[in-house]
Amino acid sequence: SIEEARAEELAGMARQFIFDQALATVYEGGRRDNEAFALAKSAAEGLGIDTASIERFDIEYRKRNSIV
Repeated sequence: SIEEARAEELAGMARQFIFDQALATVYEGGRRDNEAFALAKSAAEGLGIDTASIERFDIEYRKRNSIV
């Protein structure tokens, strides 16, 4: 139903927001902390975010924050 689709869309947005918050600590200082990234990735997987989405969110985060 439309309500279920909207609920899933909002849940997906919430998962991405939470992962973005984790990425803020991963890239603190402008460089990636690989240990922090591994923890953030594991947490994201626990939230049900698939590997392709994790990679996409990471790329989008770096682009938004001008991190190479």
